[in-house]
Order: sequence, then structure tokens, then C-alpha cells
Amino acid sequence: MSGTTHPLPSRLALFADRRFLLLWAAMLVSATGTFMLLLAVSAELLKRHGSGLGAASVFAFQWILPVVAVSLVRRLAESRRLRRTVILAEIAGAVISLAIGLLLTADLTVAVLACFLIRGLAEAVTKTSRVVLVKLMFQGPALTLASSTFNLSFYVGGALGGLAGAVAVEHLPLIGVCAVDAMTFLISAACYRALPDLRPTEDATPHAPGRRRGAIAEALTLMRADQRLWLAAGYVVAATGVLQGFHNTARVVLPMRHLGLDETAVMHLQITSGLAIILGALAIPVLGALGTSLLIGCTLLSGALADLMPLPVVAAITAGIGLVILLAIEAGSRHGSRRAAGI
Repeated sequence: MSGTTHPLPSRLALFADRRFLLLWAAMLVSATGTFMLLLAVSAELLKRHGSGLGAASVFAFQWILPVVAVSLVRRLAESRRLRRTVILAEIAGAVISLAIGLLLTADLTVAVLACFLIRGLAEAVTKTSRVVLVKLMFQGPALTLASSTFNLSFYVGGALGGLAGAVAVEHLPLIGVCAVDAMTFLISAACYRALPDLRPTEDATPHAPGRRRGAIAEALTLMRADQRLWLAAGYVVAATGVLQGFHNTARVVLPMRHLGLDETAVMHLQITSGLAIILGALAIPVLGALGTSLLIGCTLLSGALADLMPLPVVAAITAGIGLVILLAIEAGSRHGSRRAAGI
């Protein structure tokens, strides 16, 4: 029986929907494997070459093709054979993960980074396709509830990735860690295979006249029509590109280079980071966006002032920027709400 036209009353009822449960499990499993692999490989490159650039490149190369080829990612995610597309993307991720392990064994670092370049594109297709699948499954209030609950699986996967990585790096060679990651992608593909073959309607496909241009061209057109979008784009670039990039590199470089710990410490730090993100996501409905922003900013500043990091000045600057960005996003959100309400 289809449930796409009826709003779900609670998250408990949401997980009673087999389609949503499969989609949530697919994202959880693949996110667990992704975080485990990224941290294990970045830690290994830092240990081999002693340079933070290698550790940072593992994360950075994941974003290059999704940004450059955003129109291609969108077209693939809007395919009429959406389920097949996402299954093939997950299988490709599994193959590339195995290739990364083999190339690391041969100490071919440049080829490893090239694999992460391609892997990032496959993962971008999967991420975008998942959003489309949620929109096809649910409508109205049910879509809002499903979207917020669905995204939580990614953060849970981040914490589990650290836990799985801590066990894996203790008992498996790096090629074994890559094989475990490949297995998570295959399990995720099996979950997608068990879903019904949902397909976008004709008016949602890229054949509509207004959607022939590339995604970047469309975005620029929208931004020219509404100048506030330029500021919003700046916030997103700073928050996800600069601050998240700093965080991704720091959680590998700081424990290994400055504290003299091994790869297990990197995984334990990821567990703590993942749990903190989950708690933050759960705190938003309780504290509100402004309260959550202040809480995050105060936490970052207190950590910097307590000199918990080898570079407290950098930490303080990063925390201050993060607080300003979060408060600016909140202020913009409130301003937009007032405009929409005609106040």
C-alpha cells in the first residue's frame, strides 16, 4: 500500500514505513563506511609522509568533481531510472574503495587521490538521489518530518564510522579496512535494490523547457534576482568549505602530530565529534536556532581559551567566525520569516 499521500503522525510511524527504513539504513551503512575510510586513509598518509597536506587532500578531493560537475550530478539524480543510477553509484564506490586499498599497498599516493576524486562524484550522485527519493516517497508534512529524520542517519553514521574504524585499524591491515568499506557500499546498494522502482514524473525531469541550462547557470540567475542569495552562498562556502575543511583536517593532524597518538585516537575523536553533532541536531527543536548557535559558539570559544589545542589563536579565530556565521544565518532566517509574514 502506498503511503505517499498521507502525512505520518510521528517518527515512530515513519520507521514503520519499509521504504523509509531501507533508505535510512542505506544512508547509515554507507556513511559509516565513508567516515571510516576517509579517516583511516588520511591518518595513514599523514603517518607515511608526515605532511598535513596529504591528510587534507583526502577530504578536499572528495569535493572537486561534485562542484565542477554539478550539472552532471543533477542530471543523473533526475534520471528516469533513478534506482538503477543510485545502485550503480554505490557499486562504483565499492570498487573504488578496493582500488584505494590496493594502491595504498603499492604506495601510489597520487593514484589514491585520483580515486577519491572519482569517488566524490559517485557519492555526490548518491547523496542527491537520496533527496529525490525522499521527495518521491513523501509529501506535505510527512516530507518535512522524513527529511529531518533521514538526515540524522548521516550523522549517526559519522559516529559509527569512528567506532568501526577504531576496531578496524586495530585488527585489520589498511587493505582490510578498504574491503570493509566496500562491503558497506554493497549492503547499501542491496537496500536500494529492495526499494520500489520510484521514478520522477514527467514535469520533474530535466526535459522541461525551463531546465535545459546547467545548474550553475540557473543558480546565478536566481542569485541575480535576489541579492540576499549571494550572502547566503557566502555563509555556506565559509561554513562548509573553510570551517568544515579545517575541522576535517584538524581531527587527524592534531591527535597524531601534536599529541603523538596513533590512528585509534583519530577514530575516538570522530566518535566524540559524531555524538556532538547528533546532540546538536536534537537540540535545535528544543533550544531554537539562536540558542543552539550561542551554545555552539560558547563551546568553541571556551575550548580555545582553555588552550586545549596547540594553536589556540587559530582555534579562537575559527570559533569567532563560526559564531558570527551561525548568528548571521539565524538573523537572516528571522528576517526572511518576517518578510514572508508581511511584518
